[in-house]
Amino acid sequence: MRSLLRKTKELLNRREPFVLVVVTEKKGSAPRDAGAAMIVTKNGLFEGTVGGGAIEYHCIERAKELLREEKSDRAHYTLSKDSAKDIGMICGGENRVLFQYFSPKEGEMLRNFSDDHVAMALFLDGTTPLLVSAGDALLHRNSYNRVVRDGYREVFLWDLRKPPKAFVFGGGHVSRAVVPLLHFLNFRVHVLENRPEFLLEEDLPLAEERMLVEYDNLPKLPMGSEDYVIILTRGHESDGQVLRQCFSYDPTYIGMIGSKRKSGALFRALREEGVSEEQIEKVHTPVGLDIGAETPEEIAVSIVAEIIQNKEKK
Repeated sequence: MRSLLRKTKELLNRREPFVLVVVTEKKGSAPRDAGAAMIVTKNGLFEGTVGGGAIEYHCIERAKELLREEKSDRAHYTLSKDSAKDIGMICGGENRVLFQYFSPKEGEMLRNFSDDHVAMALFLDGTTPLLVSAGDALLHRNSYNRVVRDGYREVFLWDLRKPPKAFVFGGGHVSRAVVPLLHFLNFRVHVLENRPEFLLEEDLPLAEERMLVEYDNLPKLPMGSEDYVIILTRGHESDGQVLRQCFSYDPTYIGMIGSKRKSGALFRALREEGVSEEQIEKVHTPVGLDIGAETPEEIAVSIVAEIIQNKEKK
């Protein structure tokens, strides 16, 4: 969503008004979760999506009306067969949507958007939004992409945190196939390898960073508890070396290539070393969903599918 917000600078430079359309609540099987967003100008969709299909069409048309009226609004779409507000999508769910109008003057506050900002406070009464930094009093109880109360007003805290990082250890065929998929899913991808010939930019053009490392002595990494680890080195020994060091960062996901037999042997060794069962159980191995994948490209798809599944369970 940070990239979506940065696109507004193009409109600000043209002094062109726009409407930010944000899903503030989802119930049932509606197309997109809270936080999905798009930007609409007088010419229609400029950037982003709130789910496509009929609901997006209606949102775009409503946004264009609000541009002519120069105001903000809210809408409630019920996606069911019998609802009076049925719009042609039988998903069995509901979406509440906020339409935030920005005049060129109001949009100027977006020029101040920086790495320090983690959310935008979108007030449901149409008040001019605020950019929110970490530590702000509004941020409490995991309130991102939720409606909370600020005194007498309701506010939706639109999540603008940086996307998670994915650390891919190994630069072989599977890594080269998985990096672009992770990039398209908005991960910031770091590839770490101990062979320089497997870190060439032409082989990994979408990696944010390519690091030459020694697997048995990794440098301090910019890895946190919200990040993802995919271990795809060329050998079972180096897989284990990397895994041991990644435990200390407590990433949200660890996937490791290898057979169940070899992984079982490694896990027995880890238990003897004092690694907790809780840590071991976090390791997905063999990495990827069991879809019968054989080629590097198929294995990459299975890995990314498992990561998506893991994200949805959080």
